[in-house]
Amino acid sequence: MHLLLQFFKSSLLTAICLLSMAFSVSAESNPKVQVATAFINMHTGPSAEQPIFYVAEQGEWITVESRRTGYFKIISSDGTAGWISFADMANTLDVDGNKVVITPAGLAGILAKFG
Repeated sequence: MHLLLQFFKSSLLTAICLLSMAFSVSAESNPKVQVATAFINMHTGPSAEQPIFYVAEQGEWITVESRRTGYFKIISSDGTAGWISFADMANTLDVDGNKVVITPAGLAGILAKFG
């Protein structure tokens, strides 16, 4: 019985980690953030090697859709979807005008939340 319980706990923890990596952006679903620097380059995919096809300008509101290794999928105010880096996301403000703080995904993020 003890082995079965231990297996269940480890399976549950693995599932939580996988889900948090796939869906973790913040506690809010699809948060909006504002570009705080002169501009942020949007890429066609989650990589610096992907072409830049859109530039979100200072003051523009963008909606965060998802998070993937080193990048966030966003939608601009005019509906253009693309990807920005973690470094660029750090150059945005939340709806209260505070600098956006990116929390880690995965197990570290889960443990930080329950602290």
